[in-house]
Amino acid sequence: MKRETRRRLRPMPVSVHCKIMRICLVGLIFVLLSSVAFGQEAEGEVESLGLQGYYRPDCWVPMTVRLRPKTDTAATLQIRVIQEDMDRDRVLAVRTITLTPSVNGRATDQRFWMYFRPQVADGGLRDSAVGGSQKELEKQLKVELTTVSGKHVANLPITSGLKRVDADQQGARRLRGVRMVLCVTDGMSQPSMRDYEQMFGIAAAPVLVVMQPRELPEDARGYEMLDAMLWMGATAPDPSRSTEEPAYRAIEQYVRTGGMLVVCQSAELAKTRGFERILPVKVLESRQSDDLQPLVEMSRLNWRTPPEEAKSMRRVAFASAKPGAIVVRSKDWGEGKNSSPYLVRGAVGAGCVSWVAQDLGEPTAVRSLRGGWARIWDEMFGWRNTPTLPNKTMEDKGQTQAYEDSKGGVWVGTAFQAGGQLGMRASGYVLVAVVFFMGYWVIAGPGLYAWLALRKLATLNWFLFGLTAVGAAVLAGLVVRVIQSASPQLEHVTVLRAAFDEPAVMESRVGLYVPSDGNKRLELGKTAPNTVNWITPFPEHPTRYNGAGQFLAAKQYELPIIDPVSTDPVRVEMPWRSTMKRLQVRWNGELTGRVEGKLRLTGLRGHELEGILTNATPWDLREVYVVFRGGDLTGDGSNAGGDRLLYLPDWKKGTSVDVGRVLADAQLRTIGMDRQRGEGEPHDGKAVYGGLEVAHRGYGTEVALGEGWAGYWYSRDSVKGAGGFGDSPVEDANSGYEVSLPVCSLFDRVPPMRNARKKDGGFTDSRRDLVRVGSRWMNVSPAVAAGNLVVLAETNGPLPVPLLLDGSALEGSGTILCQFILPLSRASAPTVEPTGQK
Repeated sequence: MKRETRRRLRPMPVSVHCKIMRICLVGLIFVLLSSVAFGQEAEGEVESLGLQGYYRPDCWVPMTVRLRPKTDTAATLQIRVIQEDMDRDRVLAVRTITLTPSVNGRATDQRFWMYFRPQVADGGLRDSAVGGSQKELEKQLKVELTTVSGKHVANLPITSGLKRVDADQQGARRLRGVRMVLCVTDGMSQPSMRDYEQMFGIAAAPVLVVMQPRELPEDARGYEMLDAMLWMGATAPDPSRSTEEPAYRAIEQYVRTGGMLVVCQSAELAKTRGFERILPVKVLESRQSDDLQPLVEMSRLNWRTPPEEAKSMRRVAFASAKPGAIVVRSKDWGEGKNSSPYLVRGAVGAGCVSWVAQDLGEPTAVRSLRGGWARIWDEMFGWRNTPTLPNKTMEDKGQTQAYEDSKGGVWVGTAFQAGGQLGMRASGYVLVAVVFFMGYWVIAGPGLYAWLALRKLATLNWFLFGLTAVGAAVLAGLVVRVIQSASPQLEHVTVLRAAFDEPAVMESRVGLYVPSDGNKRLELGKTAPNTVNWITPFPEHPTRYNGAGQFLAAKQYELPIIDPVSTDPVRVEMPWRSTMKRLQVRWNGELTGRVEGKLRLTGLRGHELEGILTNATPWDLREVYVVFRGGDLTGDGSNAGGDRLLYLPDWKKGTSVDVGRVLADAQLRTIGMDRQRGEGEPHDGKAVYGGLEVAHRGYGTEVALGEGWAGYWYSRDSVKGAGGFGDSPVEDANSGYEVSLPVCSLFDRVPPMRNARKKDGGFTDSRRDLVRVGSRWMNVSPAVAAGNLVVLAETNGPLPVPLLLDGSALEGSGTILCQFILPLSRASAPTVEPTGQK
């Protein structure tokens, strides 16, 4: 027995031990090599966030990621940014990149652009504007590098901070009206915008962000947060160079979809050559000038050049305006010499490119003209501010009081912000579930026991309780099957923007209820090539988020970031739990049916426009506004006036409107509330016409109530007996889109709200800043500034965007806010040729 035991316990031969050790060693080496392959391919960090650290919480945020390869082979990897949507589901913004190998063991830094939607919950990202720290930001904003299959490679630490531009210093939940202006410079030119800091009468104060061309995003997503772009002294990206073409394409698409680009001509003419095909002028030569005209005239200063500054020579370009461009200002070169365009606007799609003949950030120009820059920049960008310095003189005191700082902001575009929520349609199913479980508890619990006790059958309580539970389970299953057998429900609010000879662009706010569980595939169809399109969770601004709709069991899904030149479809798989999700959809593509027509300015006072407009859309339109800039093009800046609006209550599809005949009709009303003078308002069933504003008559005077469309919008509540001019909060959440459509569409052309005048001659504190959170993209003011005709209208209908759910088209119902942009013929600008003066 002992011998058998010894035989069983006999030690293994040494050779067997060696084989086992070899196998373990090989396995360990394989594991280490695998970890190197998946964990040491690259390292890096997030180099920058936003545009110089600035961002808007309801817009795409660009970031640059710097990576260093660790191997000598190329690798296809993914950059992933992890955030949460409004349901607390984890959203992984994913971009696939190719990392080139290191050369001779020396790694070269490689930079990649990435874009993501900031989270909404917990007050949004804890950036510096709301008192957050860098550590708090890093906890909320996770960025990592993975393989294509999702294996972790490296965490990418954040090395820069963020600051939201619309947060008021007095608190994160108080917003202020701002315009974000991106200034692209060579580092030498610097614009002077300090005037705005001490001015009253500013509709939205500009926030200037200065960058250099090499820092610009390569995707139009990176410019979504902008209100305007200023190009000053820097070399424009060349679309013929592969390294610069992405940046140029992104800028051009920003403009074509409704942006404003102001290009200051550098003394080196070659610096703006990259923008040649979108500039409204042909630059002929650069000349020397010893005066600051027409800048002094634009500044409205009674000022003469000091003797020491008269000797300063500045370079001013001599150019010829292209056909269709608008010459806003001209440069007079002296007696017997040709004048030439100085400030010129040209339409590019739905946007505008403005060209000015000199570098306005050149140090000698900035130093020479020490004031009036707010009015100059208003004219450059087409903003209708009323910049007013605080003055102590009695004559100017009234003007100062009329525009004193407001007591806070007010939401404009509230109806648009509240759209696409499905109302009771989705919440009704939740209500059914709540009522069912309350009823079950009452019946199976105290209700059943009380009923049995009255009949002295309490001993049957447990038996009947179990029977009730089984019955409730069967009934719940039937209810679930009925609900899940229903088709998806969709409601939307869509802004449709269609410029002539351009693909249409639509932005939709969608509430989508899917009565089933699991991941569902959403896809956009028929997108135009080389355009940026997306399906994302709705980017609600943190100040408007109420925290509803969060789930304890969070799920995860990917949001692909597709390059504009890619032919890959825009496709997202999202989780549903028989619930509603709010989405934002951007689509560029061909549109069937538009507003069509050829119109021209007549130059006649009162009947300035003539031509035929045809409603070739598939919809009956209502609340129609025909918007154009009048014949006087001089001084498109502070309180210049000149914009006209013709209101039509309805417009049947397939019918035409003779605009000249409508303007000449004796039944035409002028905007206002004095019926005895032939004035009228919208919703009276008649056409109404008038200027966007009436130019102020001078300091100390007051614009009468109802004069101009701006006066009407700001005093809507006065019709109902609620106050006077400037007393209305212009919030229209319960009145359709009466204010949201025209005011948000023409925001840059609308003058700031004024304090209302008291009977004793003083002023109230009724003025408010207009805050456009969530409705900024509606602005088509650049199209009006460029001299185009804009038709605004409202209609109802199914979703016009080709959105597919698991391959099936979604339609639903909702509101479509239309913005059609048409050319408007004017007297062409004279062609000028250089005279040889240098």
